[in-house]
Amino acid sequence: MSLFVIPVVVAKELEALRARFFWGGTESTRKIAWVKWANVLASMEKGGLNLGSLVSFNLALVMKWRWRFVHGDQLWVSIIRSIYGVQGGCSPWARVVGAVSKLYSKGVVDHNALRRKLGDGKQIHFWSDCWLGRLPLKIEYPRLAALEEDVDCRVADRWSRGGWRWHWRQHITGGVTAAQLEELNHRLLEVNCVDERDTWVWDLADDGLFSVAVTRNWIDDKVLPVGGHNTRWFKIVPRKHLPTRELLTLRGIFIHTVACPMCGLEDETLMHVFGRCEVVEVLWRRVFSWMGISPMLVGNPHSMFEWVDNSSVNGNKKKVMETIVYAVYWYVWRYRNDVVHESEQIRKSELFDFIREVSYVWFFNRQKKVGANWINWLEDPLNTWSRSGIKDQKLKQEKVGPLGLGGGSGEKEF
Repeated sequence: MSLFVIPVVVAKELEALRARFFWGGTESTRKIAWVKWANVLASMEKGGLNLGSLVSFNLALVMKWRWRFVHGDQLWVSIIRSIYGVQGGCSPWARVVGAVSKLYSKGVVDHNALRRKLGDGKQIHFWSDCWLGRLPLKIEYPRLAALEEDVDCRVADRWSRGGWRWHWRQHITGGVTAAQLEELNHRLLEVNCVDERDTWVWDLADDGLFSVAVTRNWIDDKVLPVGGHNTRWFKIVPRKHLPTRELLTLRGIFIHTVACPMCGLEDETLMHVFGRCEVVEVLWRRVFSWMGISPMLVGNPHSMFEWVDNSSVNGNKKKVMETIVYAVYWYVWRYRNDVVHESEQIRKSELFDFIREVSYVWFFNRQKKVGANWINWLEDPLNTWSRSGIKDQKLKQEKVGPLGLGGGSGEKEF
């Protein structure tokens, strides 16, 4: 996989196996794919999970061979150069060159991503290598290259005693050629040869060294689609996918009704089930009051998390807010499932207590340097911690809440 370009048919079959495993399917059964697989492979900035495609991984490995080849210090490089030439002729190396050239021609990778870094100038061709800008100088200044006595000269051949020297076939008097020479001299004012070897630089990496991971992510970002909102990855909270009745019908799955199971007044959409349902609206008002925040109209989850991101609080306070918002979504969905399946594991009267307690557990179990105080959490969650790094205080309250932490609201309904 590192030397040969993977065939398209093979790549599709392997990606199908990955997708089937990801969605929990087997060879004999298939599960619902809630998101297009290409969107899952994309980066989190594009709304994916940053899994990366096998094709981009394969191409990045192939490009690494190109990186090794240009350094030219190993025996296999000398053998390929002497037998097949730089382009590889009819050898397997030609496939590597072709794959890299295809990435260049399609604009996936910039032609100047692999460029020369000037040292003593003994290895870099002055006119034909990319070392001063994005293109070879013979392309940027064709009239000057045509007048050059030795078009294959190295940079060191044109550097002498701290300055640049030229060897033209004829004297340059004026016109476009003189303008090109003036521009070239201006660009070379701050360029100097130094006493070290010329090297290669991979511009896609910050350190200039080739990285398969960086190159793979770069190719994926150029090729894979944009999935919409950025993927939020909040380590404090577990992950869960939410198939609302609206989404189920869009997938062609028959259900007897699309109405919200909690209120029965509107279709069950993400906007409704997590914000506009009358049961959830009352719950949100209690949660906002508990956090000491003025009540607001809750929209879809994306808008809610944008509100958290843009809030004036910072640091741990913002993490607490996000944890509580996730806890609301988590238990609203669990309560919704209980209603659908006629279960009584969670009662509506206990929802608020569950949210306070599970958000406490999530936050302080994952924040090791933050001291926990259950009583303060019940009173003012945004200001409940200390920064001393002490261990969680042992709770001695009577176990009366839904999760056994104590301090239940004691209210039967909300």
